[in-house]
Amino acid sequence: MSYLNNAKQYVADLHAAAESEDWERYAAVQSQLAVESTLSALQQVQQQAQAAEKGRQEAIKQFEENDPGFGQVLTENRERLQQQRPKLAAAISYAENDPRLRDDLQELYAVANDTLKVLKAGGAPNSTRQARSEEPTTPVSLSTSAARRRLIASFEDRFGDVDIDRADTSQQNIGCRSRNHDRS
Repeated sequence: MSYLNNAKQYVADLHAAAESEDWERYAAVQSQLAVESTLSALQQVQQQAQAAEKGRQEAIKQFEENDPGFGQVLTENRERLQQQRPKLAAAISYAENDPRLRDDLQELYAVANDTLKVLKAGGAPNSTRQARSEEPTTPVSLSTSAARRRLIASFEDRFGDVDIDRADTSQQNIGCRSRNHDRS
């Protein structure tokens, strides 16, 4: 008999145990309900996990119609994807584990596939964003001549020798001339 499916029986057995002051029976009734509740919840989780896995497999199979071998490539490069594009990796993992998001997997797989192709070619997605995030965020003090020299040297390293008097500051070509620019 299941107390989850028969609430009247649960209440009757609990009441009978309390009326007779059979506390072991009372505890056994409570335990049975707790075990049934736990097993029911676990079955639901198992069903959701199975549905998510089925959805993931179907999404990979569908994606592989246009790009054979993608599932294997994704499996082999998950850690690399996690390191290079952690939000994308997290989104994929979340969508793979939630059957309601199965339709989103195609787009996420397409982005992952493009990213992995760039990585394989030696590129680095987000390299611009990463380089910007590594720059210091504290203001540069120009109060000493040494600090000014360091700033000028860093600009020369990045942009070449700067001829301020001849720099093109129009909106079309903002910047400075490089060392190799003809100064005639």
